[in-house]
Amino acid sequence: MFKKLHETVIANLLFPLSQNVYNRRGIISEYRRYLSAEHSSRGTLKAVQNEQICRVLSHASRWVPYYGKLLGKFKKSADTIDQLPHLLPPLSREAVIEHKYDLLDNRYLGSISEADRFARGPGEPLPFSSFKSYPLVRNTSSGSTGTPVVFYEDGVVSATSWANELRVKRWFGIEPGSRESRLVRVTPEYVLKSRVNTWRKRLWNQQVLPGVNLTQREYKIIAEQWNLFNPRAVWGFSSAVVGLARYILENPKELQCRPQLIITWAAPLYIHEKAIVEEAFKTSVTNIYGMREVGHIGAFCPEGSLHLFGESHYLETDENGELLVTYLKPSPMPFIRYRTGDLGEAVYEKCPCGRNLLVIKNFVGRTGEIFYTKEGNMISPNFWCRTFMNADLALKVKRFQVVYTKDKDLRLKMILDPQFRADTETVLTKLIHKNFGNTTKLFFDYVDTISPQLSGKYQMVVNESVQQST
Repeated sequence: MFKKLHETVIANLLFPLSQNVYNRRGIISEYRRYLSAEHSSRGTLKAVQNEQICRVLSHASRWVPYYGKLLGKFKKSADTIDQLPHLLPPLSREAVIEHKYDLLDNRYLGSISEADRFARGPGEPLPFSSFKSYPLVRNTSSGSTGTPVVFYEDGVVSATSWANELRVKRWFGIEPGSRESRLVRVTPEYVLKSRVNTWRKRLWNQQVLPGVNLTQREYKIIAEQWNLFNPRAVWGFSSAVVGLARYILENPKELQCRPQLIITWAAPLYIHEKAIVEEAFKTSVTNIYGMREVGHIGAFCPEGSLHLFGESHYLETDENGELLVTYLKPSPMPFIRYRTGDLGEAVYEKCPCGRNLLVIKNFVGRTGEIFYTKEGNMISPNFWCRTFMNADLALKVKRFQVVYTKDKDLRLKMILDPQFRADTETVLTKLIHKNFGNTTKLFFDYVDTISPQLSGKYQMVVNESVQQST
């Protein structure tokens, strides 16, 4: 009884009030609206999106010089959403880098120097920013598709992401205010000594744990802290969760509690990785798809569909199959028809979960991860997911990275115990020659570590042949 009352107080009072300090407003009301709207008819959802896009375009044409030049004086219509490709060209990362200040709402220009001056990590919120007229938080993209993009927000996008996270947890039966552990960019010392972490547990019912550069020591600490906190949900970098799952499979007695849901993010959770996480924790597992620039875009429902968060984001597919995303709220730096670097399409497809949200289909990975063999066959990242799901490989290969060389040959980096190397090479050589042909040279590179990117993501595919041509 007390536990339920405590969770209710956190969800409806402590969490939203403390988030307001960071200018992240209306999280709980947005969350409730999303739950209601996702069962609306397709026509209703599209009409809502059209209205929101008109608001974004009106704001952008008035206050953002970059869009003002392209749009002129914008006039809304009932079919603006269908006319969007004719109104604006896609927005590339290169354009954001080149026109960074022209893409910013000109009322915020005076806040840039202050945002740049604060010695805070990318995206770290500014306390009491809600009391400033035009607060700005400096952020950067992960750089997974090239040069990191510097951009600014005021808490609006972050609030939307929090609301969508609450929505995803509710899909799996977890109410706001429930205990949650989050694997993030902190050290074990921070976890054990930080007063911020102590207050976060009290105000948000959230426990912060290490989520990057993890070793056996960190995995042990995480397991110990979980046993003390007993979270219902766990949220963390995909790479951290997979590494932890492997640790638990090797040390099953370390974990005495079982979370109800594992949420991964910041990178895809590939099929072979999901199988490892499910085997280790014997619980529901989902993955959130998103970008720092626009927040969380979609997530996998309990039935396995990757649903678009259609109330907050709009997706298109261009003529090359690349997804373009539009964030559906006016913001200091609007991202409209922004190139995601991902291939896929958003379609209407009936899902057994009953939600009328669009489903992201044919999601084959980033454009730079697509490889064409010397014979012209296309190899998507999913090929490697299926390959390393092989029973002879799944638990032996601790981590791998595929490198397509400039000469269109193949180098496989693997963290693998020496006694398994001969059998692993036999299995992989047969599979790869069958799919790549005998003209592709295959090299095996055994390493002790595979370093993540600055964002904490592990890059499964490195395509040097594309990098060379660009």
